[in-house]
Amino acid sequence: MRTLRNAWPPASRRLAAVIVVSLWGTIGCKSTPALQMPAVLLTQNDVARYLIEALEHERPDARRAAIVRVTQTRHAQREFVVETLCTIARTDTSPMVRCAAIRALSNQPNPTSAETLAEIVATFDSQSTIRLPAPQVRADALAALCRLALEDRLDGETERMARQAAIQLLGSHESRDVRIVAAQFLGSCPDAASLSALIASLDQRDFGVVYQAERSLNRLTGRTFDHDSQAWEEWKVSESDPFVAYRASAASPGTGYSSVDNLPLK
Repeated sequence: MRTLRNAWPPASRRLAAVIVVSLWGTIGCKSTPALQMPAVLLTQNDVARYLIEALEHERPDARRAAIVRVTQTRHAQREFVVETLCTIARTDTSPMVRCAAIRALSNQPNPTSAETLAEIVATFDSQSTIRLPAPQVRADALAALCRLALEDRLDGETERMARQAAIQLLGSHESRDVRIVAAQFLGSCPDAASLSALIASLDQRDFGVVYQAERSLNRLTGRTFDHDSQAWEEWKVSESDPFVAYRASAASPGTGYSSVDNLPLK
């Protein structure tokens, strides 16, 4: 097997490459992928080669292009493709490449994809299987989770992991983009901790964060207090069930706040 140029951590990337190479070996080889062929006509053989390129090419732009090409094919939801994209999203050295993999995973109806996105968001130090994410990587993963939450595609454990991470990120992350998307995500979390975190964030100096926090509070409660944290605190104390409006909106699709606006994920 060829040397992995972008190996970190080496074990998980080598395992992904071995799986793809093994598959490639079972379906035959050609010299290069069919770059000019319409994506719908690309074979599993072509997809395997693109995945090897996405894992191994020395240039980040080439790895990113290979990911984009794979997602355009009819094989994009195959298990070996999803697993390889998860490995890239967790471990690639380039934030640009990781973001491309995250965007691809956001379109996959696969629990593994959502779990990977939540693990990236919840990574606060370098671990054996996940590289510490750059701010844009973390923001894109959170944005993808926002969409999955709106589509009710997060299981309980994945939602809990993402929610706890979003609360921490909203309160302390240095990137305003991350804090804005964390506030967005918490707008899908009707629980006391999320409500308190959103109210507290109204006192931040960045109005982008404050604006999104007010929108999320409005989505959760059906109320607005014009970015006034004290007014929100007083209202919260007086309310025995602050999430009545959220449950009513969820029970009547198409009503109330239901869109994901101004997210960095394209």
